[in-house]
Amino acid sequence: QKILVANQSQIEAALPKHLRPERLIRLAVTALKTTPSLQNCSLLSVCNSVMLSAQLGLEINNGLGHGWLIPYKQVCTYQPGYRGLLELAYRTGNLKDARSIVVYEHERFEYREGSKPVFEHSPLMPNQRGEQWIGAYSRLTLVDGFHSCFWMWREEIEEIRDKCSRVKDKD
Repeated sequence: QKILVANQSQIEAALPKHLRPERLIRLAVTALKTTPSLQNCSLLSVCNSVMLSAQLGLEINNGLGHGWLIPYKQVCTYQPGYRGLLELAYRTGNLKDARSIVVYEHERFEYREGSKPVFEHSPLMPNQRGEQWIGAYSRLTLVDGFHSCFWMWREEIEEIRDKCSRVKDKD
């Protein structure tokens, strides 16, 4: 906490106007208290991670899901969450809407690539759909009207999760 407070002016210089350095420091200190393995990380890595979140203007380890301080062995890493990445995209002024939607078994879903792509999904009420999810897609709309959808099967999502997960690197 003392090191973060001592570097408050540097943190403030990196922050956008909507986020105050005192708040970011308080969030970092709370993260250190609630995640004891962060206390084993090098002070430099903790400070660098807090500075990165400051530069991005994203809060850490709170209910907004913008990003987290994650301990990997003795190194603290700032990891932005998907909500933080969406926040950054909205700030550009080019993104009108973005959604991620899970598709469950028994729901009507049609996806076809080609010269005339088709992407249709009719979600069911939770008590009507199957318990297993089969995949997910993201849909975005830019302010100029451009639309895009991206589909992934459950197996693809889980393969990426397993490949990219660093849980085994945690203490």
